[in-house]
Amino acid sequence: MRRLWWGPVVWVLLHMVLLLSVFSPLAIITFALLMIPIVVLFVQWSVPKFSLFFGIELILLVGLFQSFGLIAALIALFFLPTALVIGTMYKKRASARKVLISGTLTMLAQLLLTLLIATLSGFNITTELRQVVTESVALLPESVKSYVNEEALDQVIRLMIQMLPLYFICFSGLCVAVTHALARRILNRGGAEIEGLKPVREWMLPKSLVWYFMVALLLDFLIRPSTDNMVTMILQNLIPLLTLAFSIQAIAFLFYVAHVNRWNRALPIAGIIAMIVFPFIQYLFSVLGVLDVAFSLRQKISGKK
Repeated sequence: MRRLWWGPVVWVLLHMVLLLSVFSPLAIITFALLMIPIVVLFVQWSVPKFSLFFGIELILLVGLFQSFGLIAALIALFFLPTALVIGTMYKKRASARKVLISGTLTMLAQLLLTLLIATLSGFNITTELRQVVTESVALLPESVKSYVNEEALDQVIRLMIQMLPLYFICFSGLCVAVTHALARRILNRGGAEIEGLKPVREWMLPKSLVWYFMVALLLDFLIRPSTDNMVTMILQNLIPLLTLAFSIQAIAFLFYVAHVNRWNRALPIAGIIAMIVFPFIQYLFSVLGVLDVAFSLRQKISGKK
């Protein structure tokens, strides 16, 4: 693998910039990019040299930026285990699927452990969420505020707490997926041979997920919603997660249709944009994804060609 002597300096500086940008409006983008410099450094250099580079970065952060630097250093330490797991999987030539699963599970475990430690330390997530929601409501127009009462706020906060598993899973999966997509390309340009995922048009969920989805929807229809019901909480997290999974399956199906008919990628790309701009369309796409998996639509299309 090609290594340049000034490479670590560039990646350390880039990582510092990304960490400091967490305190800006760009944070929503920055968090998904934070692990890339660490993964590249870890794969390209030995463990002792990587430890030296990372240690110097932490010292610079705290020394130059004081309290902000300390928070940035803690954020860097939080993302470090997941980045090391991804880098280790790369060194072992693991498949892209194993990299994504291992990285996502590691970050998910970190989030849960962090929440547990914070709770044991006296952190009250309900109080913090109430403050965030209250501050958000304060920014609304007066005509809208009149419809927001304490009972509505309590319901929103309870729902947000119940859906923390979904938020954690989506956050972990997004960060690891972005890291793999970009870090792999960077490392391969340097001479590494890291395996990528199959083309999107070949993605296919297992048929068993169709049954899980159907059972979850049936239970959601039959069971009366309750904030104290464990089954309700599971369904509130499971149904949106499976809906997202099957909507992605629908996008993969559109890529397949475009490939078979030798179209350009305008159709699937338009589908992705539509889901981002109009989130409710995701439910319609999930139906197409279920049909693709359950009835093997691709075989029917290819059989007609």
